[in-house]
Amino acid sequence: MSTSSELQQTIADMVDDHRGILAADESLPTITKRFAGINVEATEENRRAYRALLLDTPDLGKYIAGVILFEETLAQKDDNQVPLPEVAWSQKIVPGVKVDKGKGPLPGAPGDLITYGLDGLANRLEGYKKQGARFAKWREVYPISHHNPTQMGRHANAEMLARYAAVCQEMGVVPIVEPEVLMDGDHDIDRCASVTEHVLHSVFHALHLHGVSLEHMILKPNMVAARQGLPHRRSPGSGRSHPAHPEACGTCRRAQHQFSVWRPGTGRSHRQPECHQSAQGKCAVATEHLLWPGATAARPSCLAGQAGKQGESTESTAQARTPQQPCQAR
Repeated sequence: MSTSSELQQTIADMVDDHRGILAADESLPTITKRFAGINVEATEENRRAYRALLLDTPDLGKYIAGVILFEETLAQKDDNQVPLPEVAWSQKIVPGVKVDKGKGPLPGAPGDLITYGLDGLANRLEGYKKQGARFAKWREVYPISHHNPTQMGRHANAEMLARYAAVCQEMGVVPIVEPEVLMDGDHDIDRCASVTEHVLHSVFHALHLHGVSLEHMILKPNMVAARQGLPHRRSPGSGRSHPAHPEACGTCRRAQHQFSVWRPGTGRSHRQPECHQSAQGKCAVATEHLLWPGATAARPSCLAGQAGKQGESTESTAQARTPQQPCQAR
């Protein structure tokens, strides 16, 4: 199979009109914090058991088309000694992996951040493919302030995303490109919309320069919203009317401005309330295919199930594993 055909097959297996993508790629510090909330030690065995519990959930494949895994999960097995990527694919859930290596300050651009991990990426992807991964995810973050993101910050982060995506496609791995404008700060929804549009413009310009095939990638943008905890406030004197769901329509509109022709798949950040998903599906400017990252909805029940494996009743554990159908785009 040619590389192009391999990429197209992965896109076809991941993108449909009724399933989403599950983010199960928590880093060690993040999963340690979540396990602490259920009084479970974050040992390697407990991390394996948690992810096996998640992927073994009956009928998960009815609602999930792809799962983003942490690097260690690719080599782990379920209780029957079946590799976890194979467990996922047994329900037609495409396994993928987070490949970035965290973030830090961007030199010369105070307040901006940059993500690490390009060194040796091709070799790592080769190994991940052998373990069953068919797509990858890389996240760049953009803090909002009066001065950020700077032009340098937008350019540098776009370059990282484009170089990562180009390497992925060369290796036959579908890249999820995630430019995330953060909710932290004191901005209103108009400021977030403006920053998001500039960020997406920079990203798509870089993707074009690096020869990335848009038909063989998935965009995972942030939700256009006011800062966390601030209702849909607009700039004083803006005079604009509030749509019924400003986050949903604003996000779709900014994305559509950047890819009015290409639309194989778009995902939104999983850090937003689930009601935004339903609204986005009804938005008049919604793109053809919206993929819902489902970590927020799936995580609590699976954590409850993991707590059950540590001592609660079998009945409560089984109930915790019953999947809930996510919102669907219409």
